[in-house]
Amino acid sequence: MKIINKFFHKLKIFVYRNFLSRAKLIQGRPQIKQPALFLGKGEIVFEKDVKIGYFPSPKFYSTYAHIEARDAKSTIFIGKGTVINNDFTAIAYKSHIKIGNKCLIGSSVEILSSDFHNIEPADRWNSVVPPISYDVILGDNVWVGNSAKILKGVSVGDNAVIAAGSIVVKNVPPNVVVAGNPAIEVKKL
Repeated sequence: MKIINKFFHKLKIFVYRNFLSRAKLIQGRPQIKQPALFLGKGEIVFEKDVKIGYFPSPKFYSTYAHIEARDAKSTIFIGKGTVINNDFTAIAYKSHIKIGNKCLIGSSVEILSSDFHNIEPADRWNSVVPPISYDVILGDNVWVGNSAKILKGVSVGDNAVIAAGSIVVKNVPPNVVVAGNPAIEVKKL
């Protein structure tokens, strides 16, 4: 049974990478341990030794990573030695997402650079009025806990820790721990 599980898991990774992914430009070759879907008209860049997926960890067999540089002006950059756990989502729309070197990203983390829809009721379905988008930047050696969400316009300083389940809506200085919804500083490192 173990051999069959491994075979189907590797087949799923192959199908996602070679048949379902529609990213226009990908640079670098991450080590893919879990299915990963790469989409968009923008650029997705992986530095050396990036890992996507982790076993044993929750959602290894049941989810996939979704990495999307949605439009031609968007980029997603993932730095050297960063390890991304299972069920990861990063979507850059009309902006950029940069994840620094040697970051640890927990399972079910979302990094989003846009609201994707306008908040005004009359404009929610209007694609002519672009939604608000701002860059998201994570420094080096950042640890993002499971199920955290990092939203548009946020910059996270080097060595910061984002506690599990946090929703980050404003900048995080270096060498601190933030937690909560919205995330606030709870400890200096």
